[in-house]
Amino acid sequence: MLFRSAHGSEIVTAYNNQIVTWSVPGYKRLNSIKYQRDGPPTTVLNIEGGGPIAVAYWNHIDLWDEKFQNQLGALSGSGTSFAYAGTSPILCAGSDASEETDIKCWRTTTRELIAEMRTKGRVSAMKFLPNSPRLALANGTTVEIWNIGTRNREQAIETDAPVTSIFFGNNPRKVYYEAGFIGSANLDKPEEAEIVETPKGWISSLRFSKDGKLLVTAGQGGVDLWYMPTRTKMRTFRWPSSQHVGVLVGRVVAALTADQKRIVGVNGTGPEVTIWDVDNTDAPT
Repeated sequence: MLFRSAHGSEIVTAYNNQIVTWSVPGYKRLNSIKYQRDGPPTTVLNIEGGGPIAVAYWNHIDLWDEKFQNQLGALSGSGTSFAYAGTSPILCAGSDASEETDIKCWRTTTRELIAEMRTKGRVSAMKFLPNSPRLALANGTTVEIWNIGTRNREQAIETDAPVTSIFFGNNPRKVYYEAGFIGSANLDKPEEAEIVETPKGWISSLRFSKDGKLLVTAGQGGVDLWYMPTRTKMRTFRWPSSQHVGVLVGRVVAALTADQKRIVGVNGTGPEVTIWDVDNTDAPT
């Protein structure tokens, strides 16, 4: 498991019985904490603009400060999919463990439960629309758009296969999703959903650069860097032969560092972190 801190100068890995913070660049070990619950966390994530880090376990969510030095509190909830509302301290959680998924949203500054929703089906991923109270859910072959203010489902976009990841680029009205292929749909014209690319092998991670122009996809075949305005594949990076491929979706993750000069990735369930230098992220000619 890997995630990048909000200010982009650190990465965090979770393995064995601890969560470790590393500096970027330099890759020095800064801090580590022992798991506070039985077993490893299912998700570690934080607010884009900085703020509490959520460490989610199967039946509990712990909140830590940005440096992993002080535990701020805990939320009584569970789930396998989580999302922060951009720079807002609103955290939502959902689970794919039943035929109906309960979604709960909290304000992490006060740990107040502010919304509860239920949808039929198994939610496998969620993501807030940029600068919006609307939440996109991957529910089987459907991408659902929910408004957490009204607790209503506003939109449902059908795809051709089960969706496992959801992301937004620089256009808040266009959702990208992974369903064995990379697809996209315009929320204003959902009938124009299209396949952006069909990579070789499955992919389990989509990560955009901050400006939305670059996309990093990670999976069994390696890590690809895309220039999204022209949908051009710029580079392919291969995993070192010493690393094994994780068998669970979500165990293979890669993302650009804040300066867009490196890609950091985790492949498998071990502690290995792979770092590639990106020679050039300018628009291809």
